[in-house]
Amino acid sequence: MCAPLWLRSPRRTPCSRSARSSASRTCNPMGATVLVPATSANLGPGFDSFGLALDLHNRFEAELANDWSVSVEGEGAGVLSTGADNVVAKAMARAFAEAGRPELRAAIGCLNRVPTGSGLGSSSAAIVGGLLLGEQLTDASFGDARMLELAAELEGHPDNVAAALFGGFTVCWLDEGHAYHARFEPARGLAVVAVPALTELATSAARAML
Repeated sequence: MCAPLWLRSPRRTPCSRSARSSASRTCNPMGATVLVPATSANLGPGFDSFGLALDLHNRFEAELANDWSVSVEGEGAGVLSTGADNVVAKAMARAFAEAGRPELRAAIGCLNRVPTGSGLGSSSAAIVGGLLLGEQLTDASFGDARMLELAAELEGHPDNVAAALFGGFTVCWLDEGHAYHARFEPARGLAVVAVPALTELATSAARAML
């Protein structure tokens, strides 16, 4: 994957690892963890289609509990919701329902490195993280296509979530409610320079301007 050069950190190494491959159970049989990369999308002419996974990750972990709770460290701490309306929790709830276990709840921990509201896919990372945790905790297997459909349904477009799920450079599209993707490995030596805005802007607000 392309190595992002952040204004506030050293040059990073390529990231090809997918979030799906990082999802795993913890030593606690009731727990799971996943690493989800930042992403950049709408690349070139690929509006809502081309996505790129970047070498910066959020770490999400969860275990089954009696009720929803969310702890947030790093980016968004003190701002993001810590209840059932948190994006990670809502995505987990969708995964639980998809697995036929809508009654389940979880305690979620988020270690966020991806800046929020900056165009680097923080909401997509949260959605993908929640879906993968829910899949792990129910021992379900949604398959790549269905997982992409669920993520695109929650996000509203497939480009960022496809790159987060599968890593590398992705091309994705929706056809009659079904999601499809192709993954490519970018050439070595490419670099990404990301310049996040000083002010945050929700994806929904940015898209409303188009």
